[in-house]
Amino acid sequence: MNVSRNSTRFHHSKTEMAVGATLLSIIMLSAFLGNLLTSMIFLRKPHLRTTTNISVLFLSISDILMAVLVMPFSLASLVKGKWISTQEACTFNAWLLYSLIGVSLITMTSTAVIRFFCVVKPIFHHQYIKPKIVAVGISILWLTTSFMFGGLALLATSERRGYSKKRTFCFLAIRGNIAKVLNYIGLSLVVIAGLLIFLAYFKVFRFVSRHNQTMASNLQQGKPSHIEEARITKTLVIVVLGFVSCWAPATIIQVIDIFPRFRMPAFASLIQAVSIFAISCINPFIYGFTNRRLRREYLELLRFMLPLGVRVAPVGGSWKFISRKNRM
Repeated sequence: MNVSRNSTRFHHSKTEMAVGATLLSIIMLSAFLGNLLTSMIFLRKPHLRTTTNISVLFLSISDILMAVLVMPFSLASLVKGKWISTQEACTFNAWLLYSLIGVSLITMTSTAVIRFFCVVKPIFHHQYIKPKIVAVGISILWLTTSFMFGGLALLATSERRGYSKKRTFCFLAIRGNIAKVLNYIGLSLVVIAGLLIFLAYFKVFRFVSRHNQTMASNLQQGKPSHIEEARITKTLVIVVLGFVSCWAPATIIQVIDIFPRFRMPAFASLIQAVSIFAISCINPFIYGFTNRRLRREYLELLRFMLPLGVRVAPVGGSWKFISRKNRM
């Protein structure tokens, strides 16, 4: 059975295929290497395995899975012009795509809640919220989400599903009352997650701002703990904004495409796919540019992994790769 239902009615131009394949290749490699470095940092340094970093580690793992298990199929299918594997593999690939997007949202929500207790309720955080508890809790949420989308995939086996040549990935589409129920559940979960993230970070920033105003003299005397907490929280807020900025064009395109009177151009569908996949590669760049501590860890890990003749060193206010011969 051919899973590409529009193979005879739709074709990307050679230019669109070349641009799309190039962008997907860059995103896939960046997502894999960047998140692999992030994961290795937390796994190599026990003192960095805080409750917040454990959740960041889970987010990196979900992005690595997206880069390894979903993106290669989309890239190869885009180049070939049709789905490269079986119907069952297409259904499984769609389940993976939806599941990994879901667990990313859940992990971001968990991170926001953890930051709230870490900053606003530190006593409760130190007593009850431990790294192992966070790891187990997020794992349970991941399994719950996976089973939920697993059930969705099973329902889709008797309904419409297939490979979208326009968007370069497989989809699950369920009709009837079940579809309405699932849409309402999905929308409700997204709204609840968004509200939790907003309220958690809002309360964190408000608490830090008030604390800094009342304890300015102590902070100037060398107690910058809340300043560091604010910096970490800002980094995580930027991660959330990056997630939203990637989802915004994908959502807008999807909403416009629902209305039959509007005919979206082919490149818009590629933009949608690129936006969705770009979510998986932006986090390491955000950590590297906004968090000095993680930036130092990235550079240290790179120095450890690079060949003996190459080192990373500060040159003219920035970090560059230089050979040992040039340093002598």
